[in-house]
Amino acid sequence: LARVPGGRVVGPTVAVITSADRMLSDVSLDWGRPGMEHFAYRRFRLPRCQNLKGSALVLACTGSDTYFHWLTDALPRLEIAARAQGEGWRPDYWVVNTLNRPFVRESLSLLRIPLEKVIPLDKNPHVKFSSLWVPSLPCESSSGNSPPWIIKYLKRAFIGKELLGTLSARTKSIWIDRSKSKSRKITLSDQQKAILDKHDFSIVDLTGYNFSEQIKLFQQTGAAFGPHGAGFSNLIFCNSAKVCEIFFKGYVNPCYYALSQCSGLDYYYHVLPFNETSNHALNLNFFENVFIRFNLKHF
Repeated sequence: LARVPGGRVVGPTVAVITSADRMLSDVSLDWGRPGMEHFAYRRFRLPRCQNLKGSALVLACTGSDTYFHWLTDALPRLEIAARAQGEGWRPDYWVVNTLNRPFVRESLSLLRIPLEKVIPLDKNPHVKFSSLWVPSLPCESSSGNSPPWIIKYLKRAFIGKELLGTLSARTKSIWIDRSKSKSRKITLSDQQKAILDKHDFSIVDLTGYNFSEQIKLFQQTGAAFGPHGAGFSNLIFCNSAKVCEIFFKGYVNPCYYALSQCSGLDYYYHVLPFNETSNHALNLNFFENVFIRFNLKHF
């Protein structure tokens, strides 16, 4: 945890800048580019700076307006600050990428962080504070290779709290449906839905669940199956489960494998010979073959 007097934060591609106009490159990532080619340097001019008196804790980092990076890169920075400053320490402000995501607002509220004290960079793209507190990124270079302490922290932070919403029934095995997503969509035939049902899999569209309900769902899940996507971030909250993640040709991302290893989950994956940008129908026997190959009949 570093204290940066008179520090500034620039968004939307997050840059942390000192009062001497030096960018702290280890916490200022522009994915795929070296520090000197950061988006903040490529702009003709920066937005007008808003000056706020008081201290601020930086949670914002490039990508943390998405569910996975919010959980693994942004929120665990609260734990880094608490370990350094003590559990009771609180800044005057918290800096995030956006409040325009329900999971951001709900998780902050559950942690009793007042939303009126949260500064979103999409509304305030250049802001300066009297004292800026900057934790390291929990996953080095926002790599997605989550260390085990992140899972322990998030479970401790959210499981056991009074979570909003209830689930009508206990769900043991789920197929994560992405049919409403823009990419990595899979069309299920009626016969394939019947096969999933035969193996006691419920088809779940996580866009219909709020943050608390997703936590509860995955606490109760003994198996999670589906195409690669942000919904697998909830493996963090599993107690024990089998995981089968489907990838599309040309893109295999090991971030949920890393989460599974940290959580002690039984992880498998399967690569389809399709491009991920289209909606695909699977071979009728696909599910039966996968259930046999990965022994997913037994939970």
